[in-house]
Amino acid sequence: MKLDIQLDADRVAAGQELTGHVLMLEGGPARSLTLTVSFCERSPGYLSAPFSRSGVLYEGDLVTGQADEFRYEMPDWAPPGVKGKHGELFWELEAVSDEPGLDTRARRVFEVTASLDRSYPG
Repeated sequence: MKLDIQLDADRVAAGQELTGHVLMLEGGPARSLTLTVSFCERSPGYLSAPFSRSGVLYEGDLVTGQADEFRYEMPDWAPPGVKGKHGELFWELEAVSDEPGLDTRARRVFEVTASLDRSYPG
């Protein structure tokens, strides 16, 4: 089994919709295909995902050439990623094929930009 995540755009603004497809480069027997959107924090000795949301895209065996579309509305509060000398904050998609034995996974980091539609009280 082999998966790939393709985005319609590599950047999305907070509060906007992230869209794309999970492609089956090599299919096979599976129970489901799940996509998870996560905000991650990483340093040399630490990895955490303080925000994560998952959903099932497809149930059943996966066929070579199959493309499952996804749409996910980013939270209004979604911060942009930051990379520094000692760590980074970033957004990531992970597609997981739940199959007999070891699951197949594909990951894709994407960029979140500040929303242009934010209104502040005042």
